[in-house]
This record gives sequence, C-alpha cells and structure tokens, in this order.
Amino acid sequence: MPMAATPTLSDTASLPMGLKARAKVTQSALTLSGGYSLQLSPEDSQDVLAGVRWWSIRATVQVQPWLQVQTKDTFADPIVAVRWRHQVHPRWSTLVYADVGGLGNSECGVRVHMAVAGRGELPAA
Repeated sequence: MPMAATPTLSDTASLPMGLKARAKVTQSALTLSGGYSLQLSPEDSQDVLAGVRWWSIRATVQVQPWLQVQTKDTFADPIVAVRWRHQVHPRWSTLVYADVGGLGNSECGVRVHMAVAGRGELPAA
C-alpha cells in the first residue's frame, strides 16, 4: 500500500538595508507497507501491516544577494499499522487506518486516517 506526499512551505521577508530573506522547506514522505488481512465477519475485516516510511527533508535560507544555506536529510523508519473496514450498507463502507512510525531515525509519530466510501453506478450511455 504505497502513500506519498510532498508539501512545500516558503516565506519572504524584508530586512534592513534593502535586503530580502527567503526561507523554504520541502518535505517528502513515501510509505510502503504490506500485511495480512483477517475477515472478522461478513461486514468487517482487519489488516495488520508492517512497512517502511522514507523521508526527504530540505531546508533553504537565502539572504539576497549574498548568502544561501541549504541542508538536506533523507532517512527511513519502520512502521506498524492496523486498518479496519466495515461494510455499512451494500453501497457504503467505512475505513479506519492507523500507523505508528519513527521507531528508527526520527521521533515517534502516529497517523490516523478515516474515510467513508460510497459505490454507485454510472448511467448507461
């Protein structure tokens, strides 16, 4: 189950003597996991997963026109996860996903995702 995200934050500020400063942080994360699925009932299933989350973080500070400093760190952490699916109705289901990571190179972190999914039919052409 791969998941990826790459947000970027940046800001610019005016400094004395007409100088401008700009700071930018880019963070990428890619999660790969696999596991075992348990059918708890006709409506419920639970997955137990393990995997790895890869991180790439880059920070840049620039004071124009003289100075630019950049740092980058890339590392991977193991994760363990649980996913629960419940069929509410033949066309509606719920999903709850939670993982714990950061047991290796970073601080411990928890992610929780919840979703409601509906199925429909496309009109005949």
